[in-house]
Amino acid sequence: MLECNTNLMDSPRIKGYLWLVQFHFPFLAYIHLLQDLKRRPVENHTDTAWKAMTHNYMLRIAGSNQEEHSDFFLVFSRIVLQAREACENSAREKGKILITPDIVLDIKKKIIQITTNFLGNISTAQSNESNTFDENYDNNERLGFNLDSFEYSDLFQLNTIEELLKSN
Repeated sequence: MLECNTNLMDSPRIKGYLWLVQFHFPFLAYIHLLQDLKRRPVENHTDTAWKAMTHNYMLRIAGSNQEEHSDFFLVFSRIVLQAREACENSAREKGKILITPDIVLDIKKKIIQITTNFLGNISTAQSNESNTFDENYDNNERLGFNLDSFEYSDLFQLNTIEELLKSN
């Protein structure tokens, strides 16, 4: 299903109907693959599944504006990274070396961007509200949030970025 969706997204023949293909995101196909990868992380089909998801993701999501769909993106990315973590743990136990797929690299990069933008927006709002902050303090210190010790897995244990800020 995912490969067919990718072929449609990539086809120049349906250019006028691309909106319809984009409207129907193959979320269930991703869920099915990712749950199977969590259950059977290092099997013969693993590389094929990651390649299919990566190709579809790159055509569909990689170039889009994530601010419009950030809640969906955070849910989607949590599922992808949990499956990837299961694959990496299983491979480590078996002594295998895995290459990180582009989908995982792009998701991690976008999560950092979303978090940074969110923290920047909070900082700007607080600065506009009151200029009593000492300018020598770093924005992260003012918020009580340390990105240096921040792990990706920490973000995915929380439902929203607001919970992340409340927990620190």
